[in-house]
Amino acid sequence: MAEELRALPDESAEWQTEEDRERRRLLAERVLEVERAKRNAADAELRRWTEALEAEIARYRRWRRTRWVGRLKRAALIAAVIYLVFGQRWGTFWWLWLVFGGGAAAADAAASSRRKAARELARFDDPRAVNALAVAWQDGDSATRQVAAEALERLLPQLRASDAPLISEAGMSGLLSILSYRNVSPPLWLAVLRALEQVGDARAIPAVKRVVSLPVPASVALRVARAFDPAGVERLIEEIQSAARETLAALEERAELERQRNLLLRPAQASVEEDRLLRPASGASESPAEQLLRPGEASGG
Repeated sequence: MAEELRALPDESAEWQTEEDRERRRLLAERVLEVERAKRNAADAELRRWTEALEAEIARYRRWRRTRWVGRLKRAALIAAVIYLVFGQRWGTFWWLWLVFGGGAAAADAAASSRRKAARELARFDDPRAVNALAVAWQDGDSATRQVAAEALERLLPQLRASDAPLISEAGMSGLLSILSYRNVSPPLWLAVLRALEQVGDARAIPAVKRVVSLPVPASVALRVARAFDPAGVERLIEEIQSAARETLAALEERAELERQRNLLLRPAQASVEEDRLLRPASGASESPAEQLLRPGEASGG
């Protein structure tokens, strides 16, 4: 269809017929409709995989809590067995088996679904995927975290200040957790710092300050690289800390502007003098209302 549109005479050509103009208009409208349908389909798929990944991560959180409960149950069961064998008759504590029996938590059966959702979402070259991927990095298993890290390294440089509403409280927490994790690759550190310069707020200031104050960003990748290319590592360290300083300056400026905006929007409190002037007068006249409203008597002539 696009090829057919290009094959038509140029709009500026004086010799094109009215039929050519109409055909060009109809084809152009059709091309726009097709492109709009493609965008809508891509947006729907992006939303579907975002919701799927968020649901899988929430399920994984519940599974981890269940796993710890299962471990506690198994520990209590073992303690009960020892007590039964060495302390009391078996039948006295038979109910402990009902309480703690089957304490082993179910296996992480949803691991493949979670990783698939992360991989599918990582395919999109769209900043809207950042929030769910940041949450997956913080709360996902190691395989899901690896997929999310690779996608975030590619997507975070695309964020602009106008994309700040895309990052939720949980998404910001995920981005900040990357800066406190010791085994993060240096390019991901840089990508997070540059992204926070665009979409970060006062919540990011403490984490960025830690990066600025660290003499060496604590990363396995840096420690390994130091053995092979010390000069390159020093340049990388300086690049990370320079990015952190620039990000910190931007965050502090943004926080100060927000503080001043809140001060301007705060309702002014009435002063004591205004309160005195606006207070109803006391000691009003005790005269009857009918006397106040009675018309004056005409003076005699």
